[in-house]
Amino acid sequence: MRAAYHRDATEAASRILSALRAGETAALESELDRAAAVCGGPWPDSACEERAELLEAVVDAIRRELLEGGARCSLEAETALLTHLAGLT
Repeated sequence: MRAAYHRDATEAASRILSALRAGETAALESELDRAAAVCGGPWPDSACEERAELLEAVVDAIRRELLEGGARCSLEAETALLTHLAGLT
C-alpha cells in the first residue's frame, strides 16, 4: 500500500512541474486540484504522511502565488521541493 501513496505524490509533483514549465495556468490549476486529492489521509505510515504534507504545503503556496498574480520565478523553493517529491533529484 505504501508504494501507491508514494507513487501518487510522485506523479502529482511531476504533473505540477510539467504544468509550471509549460506556463499554462489552466493546466496548473487542474493539476493543483488533482494534487490536493492526493494529500488526504489516513496514511499507512509517517513517510507517506510527510510526503503528503509537503505536497499540500507546496500546492497551497503555488495557489497563493497565483491569486496574488506573482511571477513564476518566485516559485524557486516550491519548484525545488516538487523536483524532490517527483524523484528528479
